[in-house]
Amino acid sequence: MPTATLLSRLAELPFHAQLMFGIVVGSGVLCLAVAAAGALSARLRRYHPVAGELPPLPPAFPYAIDQLLTLAFTSIILCGAAATILPLAATTSEATAPSETATSSFGWGTLILALAAQIGLYLPMLVRYALLHPWQRPTRPWLDYLRLTLLVWAGIYLAVVLLETSGLTPWIIRATGCPEHQDVILLFSRGDMMQRLYIIICAVLIAPVAEECCFRGFLYTTLRRWGGCAAATIASALLFGAIHASLAQMLPLTLFGIVQCIAYEKTRSLWLPIAVHMLFNTTSLITTALMLP
Repeated sequence: MPTATLLSRLAELPFHAQLMFGIVVGSGVLCLAVAAAGALSARLRRYHPVAGELPPLPPAFPYAIDQLLTLAFTSIILCGAAATILPLAATTSEATAPSETATSSFGWGTLILALAAQIGLYLPMLVRYALLHPWQRPTRPWLDYLRLTLLVWAGIYLAVVLLETSGLTPWIIRATGCPEHQDVILLFSRGDMMQRLYIIICAVLIAPVAEECCFRGFLYTTLRRWGGCAAATIASALLFGAIHASLAQMLPLTLFGIVQCIAYEKTRSLWLPIAVHMLFNTTSLITTALMLP
């Protein structure tokens, strides 16, 4: 019965939501497959885990716990994305639905609860990362991080602009009927002051730290050990793009995740990805604010 109910709900979804749901599930399965295949190969002594951990880990590092936590983290992410996408089956409107149905009583209580939910989603991975990586310190002078942050941000922003102007994103929107913007952008542009404050706190402060620690610091590092750098980069970047549940922005977000993995690999520290993430989200919100009526 639960499977039949899920399938019936999926059948009610518009095409773009069905496609997005498939991408979310597929990216999660890909992450699990990379970890499982690498672990199985290592157990059969046909594959040796990648050397040079990020950062170097003690010899007795409990990798089995990380595999279980990867499974739990991926499952939570998939359930959360499904909970975001499936309600679209009950609505007939498109891009305006999230902002129009947003409650106007978004007070301090709602703000605190929403922030607590955001933190709680990533808390197990954050605690795990903090406990096992207490020596995660800047590996370069701060001025180098500033230069690299501006350089990586400029490269990502240029790539996103090129994608937008190439006609690919408009073609995806026309072909699938998906909304042009993420729900959070719509909420920021049409919400009240409390809703905008919540989005600013999450996007500029919480999300860069939480998502980089979890997706690059934890998930990428775990997949990298068992599946290699390339497979880990692609799998974690696809899941990162998919959890935002925006088909129109899937390609730019996946590209963003790939660049962040490379930045983490090259600097061997999360400081650069976190700074780039903060700057990118801040720039996106400023651009959205400037376009407000």
